[in-house]
Amino acid sequence: MLIENKKFDLRMYLVCFGLEPMWAYAYWEGMVRICTADYEAPNKANMKNVFMHLSNYSLNKENENFSKDLIGGSKRTFNSFLS
Repeated sequence: MLIENKKFDLRMYLVCFGLEPMWAYAYWEGMVRICTADYEAPNKANMKNVFMHLSNYSLNKENENFSKDLIGGSKRTFNSFLS
């Protein structure tokens, strides 16, 4: 699955306070990190294109296509992803 023809990852947060009984808190406003280059199947020509294959913020923020917009940018809120 791709978003706007780009690879992405979802990051959700859960804190566990106990195991017996299991008690945890989920923070539902996670984040979605999206690559800054359109995805193509890996081949010799694009294998080292980190902007296409890795969604790491620290890498993609260096690309000229990076957008800080939390609704339609490269790093979005989980709620914007759902809508």
